[in-house]
Amino acid sequence: MLAGDIGNLEQVIIISRDPGPAPQSYIAVSGGIFRDMTIHDFDMARYFVPNIIEVSAIGTNSFCDYIKEENDFDNVTVTLRGSNEEIVTIVNSRHASFGYDQRIEVFGSKGMIQTSNITNSTVKLSNNVETNSGEQFIVNFLDRYAISYRQELKLFLKGISEGKQYNSTYDDGRAALMLADAALESAKSGKSVKINLN
Repeated sequence: MLAGDIGNLEQVIIISRDPGPAPQSYIAVSGGIFRDMTIHDFDMARYFVPNIIEVSAIGTNSFCDYIKEENDFDNVTVTLRGSNEEIVTIVNSRHASFGYDQRIEVFGSKGMIQTSNITNSTVKLSNNVETNSGEQFIVNFLDRYAISYRQELKLFLKGISEGKQYNSTYDDGRAALMLADAALESAKSGKSVKINLN
């Protein structure tokens, strides 16, 4: 983490909430929230904590009847434990009335790194009625991830031209899917699941 600027990693908090749930036709074939949505956060978690050894998850149906009809959750929290006793907490929801809500906090023995939501504007209003108000966060995923998609493609092309692997590998994808399956098992059973990603 920035050449040790935050010391030994202790906690990671990843928050990811979509602007609204996908249509029922998509939810029915998505593989469920852990394999469809949280899987991206499992990838990110492994960037910070590569050796995850335990998964605990809880899922609820807080707001969307058709997601419940598809035997899936619309609201989940996952806790991962690393081999060096790091804790990763992932919070996901299929809706946020104010747009994509995606933040990360990485906490260590000497400090912390945080990233916040991407907004359409850096202008904030503060007056005697409200503070820090602004437009809702970006709601279209193509707009929200445009920079990321360009950077990913650029890195992919660089890897091809240099004959190197810069992007995620098959093993990374396999590990994320194993975490998703463990999270689903934990949420359904109410028990923590030990895992070996090797």
